[in-house]
Amino acid sequence: MREAIIKSCQGDLRKWPDKVQEAVFADRVTVSHITGYSPYQLLHRTDPLLLLDLAKATFLVGILIALFNHLWFLLFLITTVLIIGRGST
Repeated sequence: MREAIIKSCQGDLRKWPDKVQEAVFADRVTVSHITGYSPYQLLHRTDPLLLLDLAKATFLVGILIALFNHLWFLLFLITTVLIIGRGST
């Protein structure tokens, strides 16, 4: 843990109090090669939710919303064509 804090300070050791939380978090979510689990997984029986997971989930929601909007527009066009088609006969 000490080495992780020193490395994250990038030469300015006065920053170490700000870097402790990052080092502890990294230690808690890193999978052990001996157990195959991270301390977080052992304690909570689930994988930790990381920022990358949130970004990926948000990206997927954006895709689903775009798909829904396209399908909604397609349904609108089909309904309009059917209504116009009925009116001209």
